[in-house]
Amino acid sequence: SLFLAQLQQEGYSIYSVRGTLPECEADGILRITPAIQLERPKLISEVTKQKEKEEGRSSDVEGRSSQEEDPDLAEALRISRQENELDDRSLQEALRLSMQGYLENVPQ
Repeated sequence: SLFLAQLQQEGYSIYSVRGTLPECEADGILRITPAIQLERPKLISEVTKQKEKEEGRSSDVEGRSSQEEDPDLAEALRISRQENELDDRSLQEALRLSMQGYLENVPQ
């Protein structure tokens, strides 16, 4: 439960699927050759920290980032973030409505 809460806090979407899923080609391949995860996947927060460190090293001598130097880039990033926030809100609302319909139809 704590792990799922951490994933949600970091921006991951979590879905719950009930029922039996149809067999697919990947299932057969995994039975023959199981997938072995050699390293733990990085969380969004870890990737973000790593990018921030790399960007800090790549800034110019005066310490200004490329966003500060290029107002067009900064504006494009601002607009992109706004669009992502709107998409996130739309997705959250769709999930809420979907779960609302599901919960109304669950036998008590």
